Amino acid sequence: MTKRNQIIGVACLLSLCFSIFYYCLFQGFNKQYDAQTLYFVQVGLFKNEENLLDMQASLKEDGIKSYQWKNADMNALVCGPSLDQKKTKEMAEQLKEMKRAYVVKSVKGLPTSVLEHIEKEEFEEVFKNLAYESQGVK
Repeated sequence: MTKRNQIIGVACLLSLCFSIFYYCLFQGFNKQYDAQTLYFVQVGLFKNEENLLDMQASLKEDGIKSYQWKNADMNALVCGPSLDQKKTKEMAEQLKEMKRAYVVKSVKGLPTSVLEHIEKEEFEEVFKNLAYESQGVK
């Protein structure tokens, strides 16, 4: 009977170690996934590109860099893209002080290609790639 008890004890110990290992492993994945959220402020949604360009010029006059995000048959005008939610909220506050309409949005689970462009602050490419992703184009 003692051999049987030893086997049961080792099995319980191994299952506990296995559980702790996988818990730690998946906690790391969750943190990495959370870091892959792009936050931005949408200041307009346009069907007519001329209207979008007018709004973009207006924002530029106010010192705000904006980007076009084509999504199906609509074009969104966005600004303040960042992986840091606090920076995007600061942009939203700036727009609020200017009495401009806006909506804070986010995109989760970004592909590696998009993350590389974010690191280089190539936001035109970021939104172009996100447009392709939403249309199923790689």
